[in-house]
Amino acid sequence: MNLDEKFSLIPENLKRQFDRLRKFRNYILAFICAWLCAVLASALLTFFDFTLEFMSDWLDVRELTFYAFACACIFICAFAFL
Repeated sequence: MNLDEKFSLIPENLKRQFDRLRKFRNYILAFICAWLCAVLASALLTFFDFTLEFMSDWLDVRELTFYAFACACIFICAFAFL
């Protein structure tokens, strides 16, 4: 019995359930990876404090506001990319 015949013996509801669980797992992993990218970016922004000060002065916003905005943008971009 080849692999296609074995696959055809699996009931459709189990195939749909497996696909649903696989999508759920991928969404959770994408969220975790995006969160880790945001944490890494926040650590890098903290490490390069002079860049953070320069960008906040250049945009004429508070440093904390720019920091939060940059981390949120990185999270959204990483989540959309993944």
